[in-house]
Amino acid sequence: MKDKILAVIQTTNLSPTLSNKSLIKINKQTVLEIIYKRLKSSRKISDIVAATTVSPEDDSIIKECRRLKIKYYRGSTENVLERIYKAAVLNKAEYIVKILGNYPLIDVKSIDDLILQHIKRKADFSYNEHFKGIIYGMGCEVITLNKIKEIFRLNLNYEQLESGTLFFKQHSGDYKLFKQKCKLIRPNYKLALENLKDLALIEEIFKKIKNPNFKKVVEFLDLNPVLAKMNKYESIKEVGLDKIFLFPEKIKAVKSVFNNGKIDLTYPISIELSLTNKCNMHCVWCSDKKLRERYPYDLAKEIIFKLIQDLKIGGTKGIVIEGGGEPTLHKDFEEIAEAIKQKNLSIGLITNGTNQIKLKTLEKIDWIRVSLDASSKVEYHNYKGREIFEEVMKMAEHHPLIGVGYVVTKYNVENLEILIFRLKEYQVKYLQLRPVIDREDLSYEGDLSYLKKYETENFDIILEGMEENKEAGNNNLPCVAHSLTSVISADGSVYICGRLNIYDWFNPIGNIKLGSFLKIWRGEKRKLQSKKLLENEFCQKYCPQCRISKFNLFFKNLEKVETSNFI
Repeated sequence: MKDKILAVIQTTNLSPTLSNKSLIKINKQTVLEIIYKRLKSSRKISDIVAATTVSPEDDSIIKECRRLKIKYYRGSTENVLERIYKAAVLNKAEYIVKILGNYPLIDVKSIDDLILQHIKRKADFSYNEHFKGIIYGMGCEVITLNKIKEIFRLNLNYEQLESGTLFFKQHSGDYKLFKQKCKLIRPNYKLALENLKDLALIEEIFKKIKNPNFKKVVEFLDLNPVLAKMNKYESIKEVGLDKIFLFPEKIKAVKSVFNNGKIDLTYPISIELSLTNKCNMHCVWCSDKKLRERYPYDLAKEIIFKLIQDLKIGGTKGIVIEGGGEPTLHKDFEEIAEAIKQKNLSIGLITNGTNQIKLKTLEKIDWIRVSLDASSKVEYHNYKGREIFEEVMKMAEHHPLIGVGYVVTKYNVENLEILIFRLKEYQVKYLQLRPVIDREDLSYEGDLSYLKKYETENFDIILEGMEENKEAGNNNLPCVAHSLTSVISADGSVYICGRLNIYDWFNPIGNIKLGSFLKIWRGEKRKLQSKKLLENEFCQKYCPQCRISKFNLFFKNLEKVETSNFI
């Protein structure tokens, strides 16, 4: 008896990026019509159904289904899993092929191949859209009905219900998953219809290629690299070099170092402040373990309050509360945040996201970066030492300007795409990837640029640090930009560089327990160390990988400009 294989087209007009996607016309046919006709050419699919919602917004989809004589099922607006499962049960399916309704370029041969392998391998869940698979926007998923029936009966969270099949990927150890690979790997290409740029590219493909399939599309985009990049988003960067332009006075002060060799005595734009060396994590790559052993204490709030007053008067704009350890473990964390805000200084917070922060405190913080560093609960447990991955993920739901920091190792890159889909669902602003430092045994050397295809105008993937922060030796340049920031550790020590303090001989320039930041910043110790940092040879010999290197290169390139009075 032939297996009953049902293609379920997951479609709705409810979209935050491009409404009515399935009903947009390409070559006088709606996207839904194109998908349906392409699926009908499959040799493996037995039947096709469109699964949409009961929302009145989707009445037009039902009208189109009736015109095309497509079976349909209407269900919950938020529970995609329910729509897929019930559509399959009503149509007596044994296997479900999940097709997204904004994929007009689905590749039928790849679908048939995936179905064949899924059944042959007796898999529970199979998919072909990933880093080493088919182009994003041309793939599908195959699920065995009995397995989707199992998870349908579980008490799943909103995210798992809304995505439909995320649960399988989150619990890969409990199910037999098959991840089909392709020979023509093009991870940088994107053909999912999510915005008007995508639409323009897809229209061009249909215009230039008769009966487009995966091979033809790859060949076409390879021959037209400019066209292949036309749907790439350039989002606003919350992390990176560009923000230096917001501080013209500081640029002027640092440039003068090149001209006359004098030390820049203007206050740092922002301060990196460690409140405590206590930490509740056990990250295998942590570079602060020795620091915590030497001084496992908090910085007293009275000292911090004096510092805040000093920084405000001196012209510092913001304070980044970080570690050392986990800053929210400081017993006076909320009171310190209140004090910073009262002085009209901006507050950034770098946290591991494990501690609940009071709403009134969250409202005072301008931005939060959660150090996640794992894309699954298994990775989180193996490399950060605790089984709280899902709890940390929920941190992203509670703040309007939150980003995720991610230390990339060779052990945590496999499921980055799955993580990105989840972060976008949470409306996280950005994912910042940076290399592991001081641990060559964990280093990852692969190219992650393919992840940029997932960017939107509301979600940024920041990869610059993967390259900019890799080179040691400060590009053989003097560190004129060290005055952009300063680091204050939980024992009160002030450092002009947060990376050179890996050396025992690189001493702090002072301690805020013993004197004001003003005296320290303009004192003799700081001047002597600054002069050292202005020596090319010193930086070349001692500077480890550092995020300030890109700023030094920026100022060096400014000095090379010979026509500065012209645009």
